[in-house]
Formats: sequence, structure tokens, C-alpha cells
Amino acid sequence: MCNVDCCCKNLSPDGLIKFLLTFTAINLILSIVSIFIRAANTGRYDQALEYLEARNNGTFVVVQYTDCKKSGFFKDEDYCKIEGEYLKKPSKDVNNQGLFKKWKTVEIILSILRTAITVVFLAMIYFVFKNKAKNFGNMDEEQKEKYVGNLTYLLIFTSFMIFLSGLYILIRALAINANQDIGLYDDSQQNSFESNIAVNYIIDIIEIVLYGIEICFIIRLKREIVTKYPTPAIIQVPKSRDQIINVPRQDPPQQEIMIQQVRVTQQIVNVQNIHPLDAYD
Repeated sequence: MCNVDCCCKNLSPDGLIKFLLTFTAINLILSIVSIFIRAANTGRYDQALEYLEARNNGTFVVVQYTDCKKSGFFKDEDYCKIEGEYLKKPSKDVNNQGLFKKWKTVEIILSILRTAITVVFLAMIYFVFKNKAKNFGNMDEEQKEKYVGNLTYLLIFTSFMIFLSGLYILIRALAINANQDIGLYDDSQQNSFESNIAVNYIIDIIEIVLYGIEICFIIRLKREIVTKYPTPAIIQVPKSRDQIINVPRQDPPQQEIMIQQVRVTQQIVNVQNIHPLDAYD
């Protein structure tokens, strides 16, 4: 997904953590903004529901339109003259009707749900990295393994946030497809429903990009903990008595010389202490 050395190459672990918190805070703000930019709150959505109801109860009949032209944002949609003005040509069938009818509820649930999950993710990042940025070199092997495990959980959570934003893009596409099938909006400008959907598309894409960068930073943190902060070596001390006995012992040369000198001195003293009459025995 990314090259972990591609950006912010010289940042310290403390700097990487600050960026993680900052990017997640930005995504939280964007999630809150999306709550107030809802396509279901537009007049076009209410109008589309009326058209959809008319189609379903038979009061609106889809006819063959003859006076049509290509228009729209990409100039690839059919707009036909209806009651004196060019309106988006309705499709014969409207896809995703169930989703579109419940879009007012679905959209607010999606926005609030992502906001709540982002709050949890931000809190998770804070508590994982709290007071740890400057103590990586003081962790023992057990602490390091636990910390690397926490970073792995963050990677999984971050990947889930990317998946969630991608899922939102897909769901919005289904809703906007229903709006296009209903049609009957003018070609002078993009209708308000599609405009608000487009803004939320941008929010979704920004969140995907920021979470992708966060994945790079977390991978770098894992690598630095393992490679740049190795666990201090522990001197192995023999624990069993057999290990201690079997360790070869070499006396220093000077100590051996002193022992020999003491033995010679003791022999001389013993000879001097022999009585002359005892020497003949």
C-alpha cells in the first residue's frame, strides 16, 4: 500500500505518534462535518421520493421521449423536453429503491457510526502511545512484545477504517444511482442531492488517504522498536551446581608461585626443629 520510507523520513518516533494523532483528529472532524452535509436533507431528495411514489402507484407514466439531447456534468446523460424544459430522462426501472427510500435514516446512521468508531480509534492511539515515545529503549523483551502486539491491533483497526470509508463510497453510489434512475431534474446544474453526495465522496477519499499514511507510520514504528531499540543483552549465570563445578578454573601464575614458596619454607622450618639425637633414628 505504501513505502514506509517515502515521507517524513527523518521523523522520530515521537513525531510519528504526533502525526498519527493529528491525522486521526482530522478524520474525526471530517466525520462530524459529514453529519451536517446530508443528501437526504435536500429538496431534491423529497422531490425524488414524490416522483418515485408516483411511478410505483401508476399516476406517473414513463413515455417515449423524442426531443432529447446529451447533457449533464460529463455530457453523457439523456435530457428530454418535458413540459417545456429539458429534464433528466427517467429510466424504465429504478434500482436500489429500498435503500433510497430509507436514505434519510441510513445516511445519518452511517455518519454517526463512523464518528463514534473514529473516537474509539483516537482514544486507542492515545492510550497505546501515552508516555511511550521516549521509553522505547527501556523496555524489556516482554514489554516490547506486548507493545508490538498493540501496534498490530492498530494496523488492523486502521485497515478497517479504510474498508469502512470504501464501503461508504459504494453505498453512496447505490443511492445516487437510484436518484439518476428517477431523473426529472434540469440540466442547468448538478442537483443538490448529488452535490452533497459528492462532498461526502471527497470526505471518504480524504479519510482513506490519511489512514493509508497512518499505516505507513505504524509500520515504521514497529520496525524502529525492533531494530533501533534492541533488548539489552543479559549475562547468563550458571544456575546448577554441576555447571559451577565443571567450569575450568585456572589459578594465576603468581598465586601458584606463592604456594610453592610457602611449602619450601615449611620444609626448612621442620628440618631446623629436629633434635640432634633424633637425627640418627
